[in-house]
Amino acid sequence: MVMWSLCLLVVGRLYGAVIPWGASFQPFLLASVEGPILSSPDGERQIEVFFNDAGAAHSGNHWTWFTEHSWLVGRVVVTEGYLGASEALDGGELPVTWRSGDEFVVKFRKSRHAVGGD
Repeated sequence: MVMWSLCLLVVGRLYGAVIPWGASFQPFLLASVEGPILSSPDGERQIEVFFNDAGAAHSGNHWTWFTEHSWLVGRVVVTEGYLGASEALDGGELPVTWRSGDEFVVKFRKSRHAVGGD
């Protein structure tokens, strides 16, 4: 039983190194593009951003994953939603506001085809 538990932990850790826990397997594996790495004002928290860019098949806003690293399970999605092409492809400033400590808020678009944030 202990051996199976250790095997599951290792397999889960390897999975989390490739696909963040909470992200959809196929879109992340086949169409994700690395974005910037954000740091909290105190430098204690690092957030990696990934955009879903399916190339010619893509239309509308880009699904975006904000992830952070966990030593136990690998990468974990902390928040996700739609951002526009100006942020995802053109390198525009991400609509992220850091609050007290290492808490942050992202102003996502309302839907895949919405023009403004919510």
